[in-house]
Amino acid sequence: LLPNETFLDLKALRWGWCTAEVCFPRPNRLTEFLFETGKIFPVYRGAGLGQSAVSQAVGHLARGSWFHVFPEGRVAYPQLWSPTNIGPLRWGVGRLIVDTYRKTGVAPLVVPFVHRGMHVNMPRHEECYVIPLPREPIRVLVGDPIDLQTILDSHLRARKNNSGWGEPFPPGDEDAYEKVTNQIREALCGLQSCMDEIVIQEDGPDSPSLSNKSLYHAALR
Repeated sequence: LLPNETFLDLKALRWGWCTAEVCFPRPNRLTEFLFETGKIFPVYRGAGLGQSAVSQAVGHLARGSWFHVFPEGRVAYPQLWSPTNIGPLRWGVGRLIVDTYRKTGVAPLVVPFVHRGMHVNMPRHEECYVIPLPREPIRVLVGDPIDLQTILDSHLRARKNNSGWGEPFPPGDEDAYEKVTNQIREALCGLQSCMDEIVIQEDGPDSPSLSNKSLYHAALR
């Protein structure tokens, strides 16, 4: 999706998380160097919204960097959800946006995108498929940027008008986290429906691409 020169420009390359038990399972300077060079740092499942990895990501966004997330909290939960449904999003993506807004007064640009077909070319949990095989087209659908500035401005005005709040936009504002997260989920659900229509039109309803759920992403800046 991106030109080759973007991958060679570390300043333009996005930041991202990888769960610690997958990418950083044990001290290994070579592995750490490779991930750090790719601007990936560990996030700890179960550590909650207050962990330092989230604060670090907010700092990158406040400085104008791109940040990539899987809003569901991981790549996929095929054992829990059907191929056509997006799972519940984690509030971590909401905190990234709200806390960046608190620091800068501007909501980060959020670009949602989904893709289908990767699970056919590289099935998860099958060690024999270390390298993707070109067996099924991989379709990527990028949505319009999500307008979160309006939601957060409105939320801020409501807070200021409520004399019971000592600070108009306090840290740990879970109500704001939830509003933002729900807006992103709504956009991803719309993209999911559009993606499925494209696959059905081009391949038919029995396409292997529809045998597993899409992967959902958000690029923030």
